Amino acid sequence: HVHEEACRDEQGQLICGLEEHIHDDSCKVPADSPEQETLLTEKTFVGADYTVRVQYDKDAGLPQDVTLVVSEIPAGSEAYGRYYQQALAAMADDGTAETVLFARFFDIQFQVDGEKVEPAAPVSVTITYSQPVEADGEGQAIHFTEDGTEILEAVVEKRENGSVSFTHTQNGF
Repeated sequence: HVHEEACRDEQGQLICGLEEHIHDDSCKVPADSPEQETLLTEKTFVGADYTVRVQYDKDAGLPQDVTLVVSEIPAGSEAYGRYYQQALAAMADDGTAETVLFARFFDIQFQVDGEKVEPAAPVSVTITYSQPVEADGEGQAIHFTEDGTEILEAVVEKRENGSVSFTHTQNGF
């Protein structure tokens, strides 16, 4: 990851929460090394006030040229309203939450040549918001699937710079 303009606020302060790093020869892991088995690949998408980072290992079976495509469902839109109502219903059915403190919805996809591809193994998704949000050490992410909704536990991390990250694992997009 290399920090760019979207990684900083209006005052030039770093807000994206990702560590800047450029790979060199010291980062390479030999193909026959045991470390190669657990080597994670990371894809990052930087939005207006959020960053989505997805990490996965070789079991995900994703091609090297896969890209991470993210779009936010705009608050106030018809789609946002549908997702919000589905989220409330899922949490009520599950008994996991009495109120929603914070809700943003994203369409997150892996694509190759503009075509959607699914990971074959679970992936870790971290969404970092550059502006403070109301959250404590635990949270939930809701994955909307063709079969309904899936409530996922999310780890919430507040950083000194005010950004907040939610990390969860999901089986597909």
